[in-house]
Amino acid sequence: MLNVSQIKTLKKDETEKAILAVLNSEIRETARKTHFLSITLGDKTGTIPAKIWDWDPNVVIPVGEILNIQFKYSPYNDAPQIVITDYARVKKENLDAGLFIDSLSQADFKFYRQELEDLINEIQNKELAKFVRLTIFEYFPQYLSSVGGKVNHHSRLGGLIEHSVRVTRSAQAMANSYKGTPVYPFINMDLLIAGGILHDLGKIGEYTTENMVIDHSISGNLMSHYNTGPAFLMEAYTYYTSQRKISMEDLPSSFITKLIHIMVTHHGPEHSQHAPVTVSAWLIHSADISDCFIDAITSNLNGKSEMSQEKVWILKSRVIDERFEWSD
Repeated sequence: MLNVSQIKTLKKDETEKAILAVLNSEIRETARKTHFLSITLGDKTGTIPAKIWDWDPNVVIPVGEILNIQFKYSPYNDAPQIVITDYARVKKENLDAGLFIDSLSQADFKFYRQELEDLINEIQNKELAKFVRLTIFEYFPQYLSSVGGKVNHHSRLGGLIEHSVRVTRSAQAMANSYKGTPVYPFINMDLLIAGGILHDLGKIGEYTTENMVIDHSISGNLMSHYNTGPAFLMEAYTYYTSQRKISMEDLPSSFITKLIHIMVTHHGPEHSQHAPVTVSAWLIHSADISDCFIDAITSNLNGKSEMSQEKVWILKSRVIDERFEWSD
């Protein structure tokens, strides 16, 4: 069974087999009034257009289906394309989403998981550290495997933990650059670390991968993650204080409100409902937007140029790879 990147290296009219996800599906009519199915198939290595000729217009193959196909490689105008000669639907429960959606490598996941543990251990308030640990490891364990976005940035399984760690570490570095200045006393490092880890908590409900593609969930279509995130956080806080696993005296709700402020303002004054009004909130916002754009740029350098309008300006200029020789 070939993946998409291997299919694109085939010679014309070579036949092979593959298991791919349906990303787009449209029934079209030829000039002879017959029908064909035009679909886009893909896995985590890329996408490829495909056609099935002499198609029954009453038969629909919806987006999200997984097909076991036999095909002929048939490029059109020198662009990759396949013609499917036979197919069968595959049960999704028998498949690993990691086959179709880009994901962190095992080594990267291990690295970011350890970074997350280290960050939590750096929180001085032990009750806050316990709350953060319980929230992401016990109450919302899907945090560890969630994607960081659909297209804009970190659109891969494990992308959320990767992005959250990077944002927190960047915000820490910026905060530490103010040591010895009048700014530093205004920075609550516990608030900054916890806020960096939790700022995108709402994304665990914003996206779904059940169809083997990253898409917005019903919640994601109706509400943004910086609206649902605070609700998730308060849900965890209410549960753990009611179970007496967290002390309200050592971790008052007023501190949770400060965390929520970071969550609802991390997109900055132009895109959030409220501008950041604490130093930590500004640092998280700055780190967040920086990591988003850096991931978008490096994704482009790695050949993954799909991007929403929010980030498309990056591609208006040529993205330059800094790995050059000085003699160049």
